[in-house]
Amino acid sequence: MAVATHGHTSGHTAFHLPQEGVVVTGDALVTAHPLSKIRGPQLLPPVFDHAHGDTLAALDHLAGLDADTIVPGHGPVVSMAIAAAVDLAREAACSHETG
Repeated sequence: MAVATHGHTSGHTAFHLPQEGVVVTGDALVTAHPLSKIRGPQLLPPVFDHAHGDTLAALDHLAGLDADTIVPGHGPVVSMAIAAAVDLAREAACSHETG
């Protein structure tokens, strides 16, 4: 099932495979990036977003999915509930904006 996650790009889409408990987040939520010191669920650095506010809002679309395996566009696959990963990505984004 396609899930709209606009922000990184205007047409960015994640894919939810509910029968397998998997969400392919692409660049809407990554687990590592060469420009980031953070390891684990996070957003790409804002320079890569077309609309950073939309990128943050896209996390709401991911948080409601029933998935415990995350396949990101950058970084390793993570086994954790997508809602928990979204919380960590929001915390990382907040600390990046204030730090």
